[in-house]
Amino acid sequence: MEQILSHCPLFRGIKEEDLEGMLGCLSARKETYASRDTICLNGDRMDEVGIIVEGEVLIVRDDFEGRRAILAHIGPGDVFGETYGCLPDAELPVSVECARDCSVLFLNYHKVLTTCDASCAFHQRLIENMVVLLAEKNVRLNQKLECLEKRTTREKILAYINQEQEKQKTSRIKLPFSKKDLADYLCVDRSGMMVELRKLQTEGVLSVEKNIIAVEERQDNSAG
Repeated sequence: MEQILSHCPLFRGIKEEDLEGMLGCLSARKETYASRDTICLNGDRMDEVGIIVEGEVLIVRDDFEGRRAILAHIGPGDVFGETYGCLPDAELPVSVECARDCSVLFLNYHKVLTTCDASCAFHQRLIENMVVLLAEKNVRLNQKLECLEKRTTREKILAYINQEQEKQKTSRIKLPFSKKDLADYLCVDRSGMMVELRKLQTEGVLSVEKNIIAVEERQDNSAG
């Protein structure tokens, strides 16, 4: 577990050998969940921050008509609850679901943000990391909004693929979730999305194989 945590952005710059004592200071507890279990439910109050140790988690929102939108997909080393953990009286507007069997390490949020009596050397760094983490989360939410503000399903697909290319640093991206979940993430109809993906393949813009989408190189035929 320490190896996963050492790559967690919350513990950036903190030595792996310091983690064990640090977790005791933060009242850490570990929980395990099966696929599709609900970790946190819309309306809950949260005074902890969760770190994925194993498995994958979806952050989802259901509207009053029961339509489901995926806000984020996170895996080992990723953090959730950091926004609402510092607002103990605020109700979660989302649910956190286990997408694949997972284990989660929970930390007491108050102890993360408050210097302990022992004045641990790592604590100031931990607080700085939390501020950076919140800023990075804001950037990711803005990227999602860039996708959602597109008018058509085709434009949303291409905007998402462009973002994933930059994130994965390759033109051959691996979808982090199923096509159904991708449709929920983009807030589009799954059937309509599949139609647009087939059109993009026919036009030679993309190639799709299971959960791999490759952007085809455009040939320049203008030279004579």
